[in-house]
Amino acid sequence: MAELSPWRQSLRPASFRGIEFDAIVSTRRGLGRKVAVHDFPLRDESEGEDMGAATKVFQLEAFIIGPNYKPTRDAFEAALGKAGTGLLIHPWIGEVNVRLVGDPAAEESLAEGGMVRYSLEFMREEPAALTTARPDTTAQAVTAAGAMQAQADAALPEDMKVKDQPQFVLDEAAKIVTQVSDELDKLLAPLKGYGDQLSSYVNQGLKLRSQVTSLVNQPAALAAQLSGLIHGIRKIAATPGDALNSLKVLLGFGRGFGAVSTGTPSRRAQGANQAALVAFVRHTAAAEAVAAVSEMEFAAYQDAVAVRDEMADALDDLALEAGDAGDDGAWLVLTAARSALIRDVTARGGSLARLYSYTPASTIPALVLAHRLYGAGPKFGAIADRADEIVARNRIEHPGFVRGGQVLEILSDV
Repeated sequence: MAELSPWRQSLRPASFRGIEFDAIVSTRRGLGRKVAVHDFPLRDESEGEDMGAATKVFQLEAFIIGPNYKPTRDAFEAALGKAGTGLLIHPWIGEVNVRLVGDPAAEESLAEGGMVRYSLEFMREEPAALTTARPDTTAQAVTAAGAMQAQADAALPEDMKVKDQPQFVLDEAAKIVTQVSDELDKLLAPLKGYGDQLSSYVNQGLKLRSQVTSLVNQPAALAAQLSGLIHGIRKIAATPGDALNSLKVLLGFGRGFGAVSTGTPSRRAQGANQAALVAFVRHTAAAEAVAAVSEMEFAAYQDAVAVRDEMADALDDLALEAGDAGDDGAWLVLTAARSALIRDVTARGGSLARLYSYTPASTIPALVLAHRLYGAGPKFGAIADRADEIVARNRIEHPGFVRGGQVLEILSDV
């Protein structure tokens, strides 16, 4: 059998918004630039004014064919009917972010049973490139995290009531500090092979436990010890994402604590200490979480948005708690950190590739799927990396068997 020519080998399966259609028979696309022609009275010549690059329009003649073509037809037409832009994979042009324009038409006939023809017009629509200077949103987020930590460090000595208190008040505060240490131990349990760094951290935790009785009488020193241990979680974690997952556990520290009776001055002091320690742990963890997010590198826009929204909600909850408790200082730094985090992740995530849904028609190896989706242009190593990304993102059990009919999340090139 004759070998296919290189250009045919590089053709990719056509799809729009993840719905495959069988082929593109032909395509026409606009070229050149937009020119406004100015005519003047009593002059033989006209003048042209360059208005920038011409709108890139693709006119496609496509079809879907097969004895069971109707489900694909219905899904494809539903994709065409959605608002906004979508990802078009063109067999020889590649991935293009487009908007359906013009007067799309579908044609079916008895003479050509089992198929539908489409006349479609798409306009290429890419985000405009901005050349204006942009603020360093990551530095702003890190600064906001530092302000949160400074506020928490200052608040604990001010809010704890330890002077001239009966021993049981101090003992109850010590129990809460020990519970913080226990929670940190649980977060450390999965870590293996971290050597001296982990050993040093464990020694710090042991030191805290051995000195807890005296530390509760020195809230400033206690704040330094606790913040150092919580900061250590971010530094020991293998990735900023791992650090964030651990720190999110501490954002809910103390949720199960019961309310303390306020019937006596001693009980009120006990309750104040509980509230102060819980707030300190949560706010310190929040500061470290914001710093961890600032260090994260996102693969896709949707990944960035998911982290941004989850952390924004968590910071909003903490700010509301601080406001309800009358802690205006904490409320201010928490809301400022929330705004800084949203700006940072939005700015860094805005230009990232989008995820789209794709459903392979049959079971195939991940490497073959990656070659189909991303074309023959990239080197083999790049295609292999794409295959690994598909397997990891979609939790595919075996890279040799990507199930047909399974809806996959695919990272676009645009």
